[in-house]
Amino acid sequence: MGFYEQSATILRPAKKVTRYNPAGEELTYDLAEGAQRIPIAFGVDVQPRTEVELDENGTRIATKTVLWLCTPDGCDLDVRPTDRIGYGGVDLDISGEVHRWPSDEYESGVDHVSVALEHRNG
Repeated sequence: MGFYEQSATILRPAKKVTRYNPAGEELTYDLAEGAQRIPIAFGVDVQPRTEVELDENGTRIATKTVLWLCTPDGCDLDVRPTDRIGYGGVDLDISGEVHRWPSDEYESGVDHVSVALEHRNG
């Protein structure tokens, strides 16, 4: 499979009212409670990326593998830090910010979008 041929979806949460959050600020990723699964209309590139955590002496104490999603040149993506990305049968959390790289070359005004993803189990 080449670059930008992978399929993914955006899982956009809904806000719900609970007894502890009467203003409706709690997010739910449950489709039955109003969350939406939005197909990404173009192919994306998803790659593994390893992150290493070091202690103060430079000794490795933890290693984790996260994924990195990138859009093709000129393709903006309506994705928010509170969304999740559906890929490979699992929903991945967005880790950090959504990065939109600006460019005057494209009508979208965006060269590409990159997002760090991680799978949380439990």
